[in-house]
Amino acid sequence: MAWPPNHLITSLYTLAGCLALIGPFVLARGEVGEAGLGQLLWMTGGLLVWVFDAMAAIRGDWRTTSWVTPIGYQTMGLTMLAVLLAGWRCKVSGRGWSWANVTGWSLGIFWVGLALWSMAPIRVAGLALR
Repeated sequence: MAWPPNHLITSLYTLAGCLALIGPFVLARGEVGEAGLGQLLWMTGGLLVWVFDAMAAIRGDWRTTSWVTPIGYQTMGLTMLAVLLAGWRCKVSGRGWSWANVTGWSLGIFWVGLALWSMAPIRVAGLALR
């Protein structure tokens, strides 16, 4: 395995995009109780992917677009960071351990972590070339 594990991270980012695509459909049925911040992150990520895909189709870029990951990891991660901070500021409740909330938190933390990791200097991240 090479370091940094770019192929693994790319595969995980693709998997996160697939989960984001189905998020709006899964969360549309709505469970009883309050929606949590994780569900908000998942729904926002999914809607972003769908909106970017729709715009690509309208522009005629449907053959060249990446349908699962149309947004770059920095853009997606920083957007999720903004949603996370806004949700905390607005005191979005629903801290339950529902599977949808946990999935949303996992996706959101992954996207934010990937964006922050990509902006870190190489030496700070411990990946100095020798």
